[in-house]
Amino acid sequence: MKPKDFEAEVIDIINQTPDVKTIRLKIPEDIEFIPGQFCMVKIDKKLAPFTFASAPQKGYTELTIKQIGEVTKKMHNLKKGDKIQLRGPFGKDLNFENNVKKHVGMVAAGSGITPFMSIIEFINNKKLENYILLIYANRTREDIIYKNKLDDIVEKNNNIKVVYSLTKEDLRNKGYEFGHVTQEMILKHSENPQELTWYICGPPNMNKDVKKILKKLKAKDIRIESWEISGKFNR
Repeated sequence: MKPKDFEAEVIDIINQTPDVKTIRLKIPEDIEFIPGQFCMVKIDKKLAPFTFASAPQKGYTELTIKQIGEVTKKMHNLKKGDKIQLRGPFGKDLNFENNVKKHVGMVAAGSGITPFMSIIEFINNKKLENYILLIYANRTREDIIYKNKLDDIVEKNNNIKVVYSLTKEDLRNKGYEFGHVTQEMILKHSENPQELTWYICGPPNMNKDVKKILKKLKAKDIRIESWEISGKFNR
């Protein structure tokens, strides 16, 4: 799909965590994107990339934004009825379409969950048969974006498994993993990691480390978004 310039209207704002908000947008019905793609947002003459964080739907999308810089602060200050300029869709590295038949492993950290939320919603809504394993790392339980939404999907869909790992809070007695994603953690939750298609999205160091682990485990299909989500655009 060729990128287009279009206007979007804020129709709702959802607080996810103390520093993360979801901006729900009304968009033109002819704007289509593939789960995993992103758009460029223009606000006060500055451009920044944000992933489409909901499954594709006619005339509607969501951007989930962590406040980490000047642009994201302005995004957090948007109100219902405000209008912003977008261009997209862009991206191909994390795309997920109906023709992806393989089972999928996902490793996300923090706001790197956004493309995977779009994919998981898409798979769940379409009732696709793909098995999904998501290993999702955050500092504390309070930092987990989409916790309630993910838990609700998992409760209703046996093909989707979510593993939460916390790096700054030890809640292993409550079913969480503790620490950064490791080879042992992946093997604990995936008997045959080499058979999965792997998607990775998070800070550059995590992307690099997890890719190295998966290569060691003989994974053949590893996909990482080439524009590093964390920090590159001073968002």
